[in-house]
Amino acid sequence: MFSEQLKKDIAAKKIERNPGEDAGIIILDNSMIGQIHGSVNLSPLILSKENDHYEIYISSRLSKNPNKNQADYSKEAQAILRVFCASISNSEDELFTAIYESAETDNTHGINKNSYVTIGDCQVKYRVEQGQAVIYQIKVK
Repeated sequence: MFSEQLKKDIAAKKIERNPGEDAGIIILDNSMIGQIHGSVNLSPLILSKENDHYEIYISSRLSKNPNKNQADYSKEAQAILRVFCASISNSEDELFTAIYESAETDNTHGINKNSYVTIGDCQVKYRVEQGQAVIYQIKVK
């Protein structure tokens, strides 16, 4: 369950690369929704608390969009992911790096679909939903 204390804990971490005016995080009872405001509202990242694990749903690029005709919200998306990682892990930098690189590069840190891999104080695996979104399942040790 997410709480008011969680908001204070996140603020106390003073996470760099604050998403600023173009993005925000909506905190609900059992999820956080990372919302990016552009010509349309986007919710490309969602963190939810399941029975025995967390899930981070990513449905957009985390790296810079190479298409010059499209808005680039990579910094905002990365900042939202960083907040999500900080809210569930004491090794948030390791978790952020592993998820980012798994989603955007060939460096997967061993993260796979079949079994959990230890990343810092977490165990992580992923699944793909409808070929468009990647969902990272995270158990905190």
